[in-house]
Amino acid sequence: MTDKAIFPARIARAVADKLAAELASTTAQIEIAGSLRRKKPFVHDIDMVVLPSGDGNAFKVALETLMQRGSLTPIRDGDKIKVFMAAKTGIPIDFYIASRETFSTLLLIRTGSKEHNIKLAMRARELGCIRD
Repeated sequence: MTDKAIFPARIARAVADKLAAELASTTAQIEIAGSLRRKKPFVHDIDMVVLPSGDGNAFKVALETLMQRGSLTPIRDGDKIKVFMAAKTGIPIDFYIASRETFSTLLLIRTGSKEHNIKLAMRARELGCIRD
């Protein structure tokens, strides 16, 4: 197992806030999730849950602009998860692409922690909301 780099949350928060502001006009909703949302002092990455506006093209164009400008380095471009690295800081950034129906659930599970998500799943199973 490789050790993940850690970054001070204040630096990651500044990067996340700037990205959220720059992408806001292309999204119906954008939220910072993960360990930043949980207010951890150090983070391994930035997690953002995004509901693109309209057909999502404006969001894609905005990401392209950030890459062309040299702000973001692309790592993986999936339909539901887009992974970048912030060029100046080296902080990995995961954009989780949501629909209106999945936004709240994605925000919940991407805010984590892993242990909390396991407890939520166990409780949901106890209540009969999840079946194996």
